[in-house]
Amino acid sequence: MRRLWIVIAGVTLVAMGGASYVVLKNHNADKFSKNPVQVPDTTPPTITFSNISEGQTLSGDTAIIVEAHDDKAVQKVEYYIDDVLIKVTYAPPFTYTWPSSTVVDGAHIIKAKAYDAAGNNALVQVGITTVNGVAAAATPSASLATTPTATKPSTAKSTASSQTSSQGGGTDNGGGQSTPPDTTAPSDPTSLYVTHNAAGFDALSWTPATDNVGVAGYQILRDGQQIATSTVAHYYDMRISDGNNYQYSIKAYDAASNVSGASSPVSITLAPRTTWGSTVPTDTDSDTTAVEVGIRFRARVAGKATGVRFYKASIDTGSHVGNLWTNGGTKLATVNFTNETSSGWQTATFSTPVTLTPDTTYVVSYYASQGRTTGTPSYFGTDHFDDYLISLSIGSDGPNAVYKIGAGFPNNQSGGAFGYGADIAFAPDTPAAQTPTELATKRSDYYAQWSHGPSTSPNTWPTGIWLQSPERLNGGVPNGINYQNLGIHYDIGMFGWPGDDNLFQGLADTNWKAFTATGDRTTLVGVDIVKTDPRGQHSYGYWLEDEPDLNYNGDPVAWAQDSIAALTPFANAVRAADPTRPTYANFGKPMAIDNWLYQHVQTTSPSADYRAYCAIADVASADYYGNSDPFESADYHGPWTYGEVIDNMRRHCGEAKAIWGFAETGAPTSITPDAPTPDEFEQAVWNMVIHGANGMIYFAQNFYGSFVEDAFLNDPAMRARVGAVDARLQSLAAVLNAPTVKYAASASSNVSGVPIDTLVKQNAGHTYVLTQASGSRTKIGSDSVTGTIWVNTTATTATVVDENRTVPIVNGQIQDSFDPYEVHIYRF
Repeated sequence: MRRLWIVIAGVTLVAMGGASYVVLKNHNADKFSKNPVQVPDTTPPTITFSNISEGQTLSGDTAIIVEAHDDKAVQKVEYYIDDVLIKVTYAPPFTYTWPSSTVVDGAHIIKAKAYDAAGNNALVQVGITTVNGVAAAATPSASLATTPTATKPSTAKSTASSQTSSQGGGTDNGGGQSTPPDTTAPSDPTSLYVTHNAAGFDALSWTPATDNVGVAGYQILRDGQQIATSTVAHYYDMRISDGNNYQYSIKAYDAASNVSGASSPVSITLAPRTTWGSTVPTDTDSDTTAVEVGIRFRARVAGKATGVRFYKASIDTGSHVGNLWTNGGTKLATVNFTNETSSGWQTATFSTPVTLTPDTTYVVSYYASQGRTTGTPSYFGTDHFDDYLISLSIGSDGPNAVYKIGAGFPNNQSGGAFGYGADIAFAPDTPAAQTPTELATKRSDYYAQWSHGPSTSPNTWPTGIWLQSPERLNGGVPNGINYQNLGIHYDIGMFGWPGDDNLFQGLADTNWKAFTATGDRTTLVGVDIVKTDPRGQHSYGYWLEDEPDLNYNGDPVAWAQDSIAALTPFANAVRAADPTRPTYANFGKPMAIDNWLYQHVQTTSPSADYRAYCAIADVASADYYGNSDPFESADYHGPWTYGEVIDNMRRHCGEAKAIWGFAETGAPTSITPDAPTPDEFEQAVWNMVIHGANGMIYFAQNFYGSFVEDAFLNDPAMRARVGAVDARLQSLAAVLNAPTVKYAASASSNVSGVPIDTLVKQNAGHTYVLTQASGSRTKIGSDSVTGTIWVNTTATTATVVDENRTVPIVNGQIQDSFDPYEVHIYRF
């Protein structure tokens, strides 16, 4: 695409494909960039009611609409009815539909309170009257302004107890009289308050209930369904932040299973997931021609499109309509934008959310009646990922971005990799409640399905060394012994055997174990030998292939043997020939990391390909060398990338699969700038463990010179560190092999770009919370931070494992300091 650059007094006009864009340059930016003056934000938002007024009479469901603005951004709006908080919304438009029939007829006060990020706030209120035929005498606890105090009827279970008592049941006090059973329910919990935390969950607190005997605990209800219980008057709902609306209420219960009525409900609406996030497009088109512009995207998980976003320039004064389309141009939903701000990201919500099919391409667009659309050149030179969405790079599944002069399906390519400021608002399906029945299977139980598979001992955590010759001598000792002395249990992927009998004999001589080769795609000679040769007892699984997703991606003709079509029947044949041992495959960059472009789709989408590849392996891994790979972009390095590999493997392969991590142990030749240090090795291992790896593979990866399989044995510092790390993993084997409790903890740090990763395990009556101050694209080296970890527990202290100290737990919160990539393990 041709560009014409014209510079006039610091303003650059860019002519692109018939459209002009204005780019402002600050030529004095460097003068002030090093030590900017931080001016505190003391300006509160402004807020007004748009559709209700003083003295108005309301009935039925009433939309309460406010205009809320701030000099920076409005963070949330709270709604109160008679001073009771009933709604919090974190995303525009800040609207709440109030069912006024839930209160008694008469006078009520509606309040709305807007907050900005600095905590400045503004309040507006109005007095109204409701007329719904709801009499106070008929529903004494209906008004949200009234705190229910009446004793609730007991449950059916309590009634059954009463019937038993009338037939002579109850407790004998020794004087021939029985104590009547407890049939009185606790009082209703009151003053429920819900706040949304930046870490991605809702914090619930309430005024404790009372009971004639004693309150035993509380039922936590989300959208009318019980998701958990708590023995204290607070709870953290650890689900991921998304664009859904949720309503919470609380019920109290006592030891006799009497249950109170529900507290007054509180609803909360969270900001949606989006592809652009908070990124601001850099360019504005000065063309005033009416146009529809859009982007192509896919959902990575099940969920619903809730609306459309677009970035508005201050010079754009026209009207706007958002649309969602299939990739072929069928319109799925449309919405008019109202209550727009003068500039910035705008969001309009569909009247009915649209269910999206994962891995399916859609187009989201907006119509601008007076043009002046926004975008960023070269934005779609690559895919843009988060955990839930992908905005596709140019050519992934058609052009991206796209436009149409006038209204309608945009299917004209804008030119190059330009990205329009159009976006989807997406709500992933709510994660399952964290109940004991939804804990993952123990890994030791997983291996029990194979009589000759990896160890089923809960006190052994599987670790292996990639591509070794057990008979090779290092320091005069066979490596099969050297690695076992370091605590490493398995040789992974013995390529030379069964063609090289020395490797097979080396296993027997060193009494070591291995995932052994199977043969080529036409024979199963490796399987036959394992089953008939006495030395086959040292084979604990069958290695199928290395990086088939990467090989096929590079040359689909030459590497046809690594296609899904070839590997699937081969894996099934291996399983049929020997069902007593698992299959194993290692995958490459396409499956491992988000920024790798997978080009040769074999089924319906890259994700579908990855799932098909995963299906061939009972044990899987993927290698990406974020500490040492010189061929990746500078912002995609660091130990944090290893956890992303495990996350992606889980997404593609499912929760039930055994996923092993892959860590490089240093350059096998002379030390190079790309060689990982012992610290980086250890940090990467723990990043994978805390993201859910079920085992670990060590490998002397090298991007330069000749490969030396046992090179790290000759590096005293790395050799000692591998042994130390493996020893700690084995000391924690019973914990790491225990079920993972999903959504049971969350954490954040005081430094942007440094997340605190968490993993929760339960073993032998204790809960373990494994944490690490991780990194990101903006903080590759992590940072020293203060972290806050939230857990649902009544414990008041936690032991920090292997650190000889304890930390307090205050209302379910642990605060601790972390060095870059430091790991703390809390037990309570």
